[in-house]
Amino acid sequence: MVDLLRSPTAPASDSYQLDLTPGQEAVDTGANTLLISDPSGTSTLITAPLARDARGNRIPVSLRLVNDEVVVALEPTAGQALAYPVLLDPSYLSERHRPRHRMVESRPIVCHDQGS
Repeated sequence: MVDLLRSPTAPASDSYQLDLTPGQEAVDTGANTLLISDPSGTSTLITAPLARDARGNRIPVSLRLVNDEVVVALEPTAGQALAYPVLLDPSYLSERHRPRHRMVESRPIVCHDQGS
């Protein structure tokens, strides 16, 4: 699922609560990436979304973990004028580690609508 920021009045940041199962642990790697792991050997890597404005220009985005909430924010460079709408396309990578077996899945992460 993607988010569409339709105008400059749309929020430039958003947060959502991680729904962790018992035994899962979330760690902010400090590189716009979160790592979620569990005792079964499954690791999920959540990366900062890709953001592009209406002109196709890429917009830097930050991703961090604050008190068990994922915080995503647009971080335009100094002087960067955004052309709305702005599209945010989040994703994650999940990998299971088992003896002699490895499976990798990649699919979009579901976030709630940011529209204005």
